[in-house]
Amino acid sequence: MTTCDLIKRINQSRDFPTMLVKQHAQPPFKVHIVGKNKAFVWDAKVGSLVGSLPRFPLQNQFYGLPLSLTPEEVTLLLSEGIIVLVNDEKSHQTPTKLQIEEYEKSQKENENHQLQDISYDFKQKEKRKIGFVSSITIKTVSTNSFEWYNDDNQKFNTLEIAKQSNIWNWPETESEKYKFKIFYDLWKKGYFITSGIKFGGDYLLYSGDPLRFHSQYIATIMDRNKIISSLDIITFGRLGKAVKKSYMLCSWDQNFDKGIYFCLEWAGF
Repeated sequence: MTTCDLIKRINQSRDFPTMLVKQHAQPPFKVHIVGKNKAFVWDAKVGSLVGSLPRFPLQNQFYGLPLSLTPEEVTLLLSEGIIVLVNDEKSHQTPTKLQIEEYEKSQKENENHQLQDISYDFKQKEKRKIGFVSSITIKTVSTNSFEWYNDDNQKFNTLEIAKQSNIWNWPETESEKYKFKIFYDLWKKGYFITSGIKFGGDYLLYSGDPLRFHSQYIATIMDRNKIISSLDIITFGRLGKAVKKSYMLCSWDQNFDKGIYFCLEWAGF
């Protein structure tokens, strides 16, 4: 599930704050920009997580924080006033030697407390002849909780200001602008949108919550004047049929400033 999907839930229910961010949090939410058009959320509960798990880094089945946002999601949420962008690189100051020592000391104290708890639990369970497997919890901590982190002067709440500060420039090209217009148009029509790359398209469209519904359409964005061969049409139709979805071709009409959508379904006679 993407952040835009969760935002959409605001209009359908009131469980959004407890699912996306810390309980009782309210918009605008902080989105941290790292590098060129790379956006992350560090206090998310569900979504497209991309971080490795501290205790299980050498696997790719389960992921942890941060939550990664697509360029379309960032631009949409920023234009809707739901998020603010934070320049993460400039928000990090160089820590002093004392700050580093205090941080390492607090980490060591936390580990010692856990070891003491484990030792106590082990002794109690040993008395009762209960099997026990000890473990130490390593928490995923965002660097914005460090003392040397300060984002007071590195927040951007509009797309125009973000572009002027060169922190967020997407969309830049004409194709990116059309892609965003289609993404925004589909989102406004009520679809929940996720990446469609694993099905050979740009997006997957859901009529409801992706946690409860299967996607209906594989959406691919094409130039309105592009010539589509009969082989392409057969390919799209058979691909959609193989995964039990309809294949949607999307383009943007510049003259009327609206989206144009065609659906292909493979039918056997």
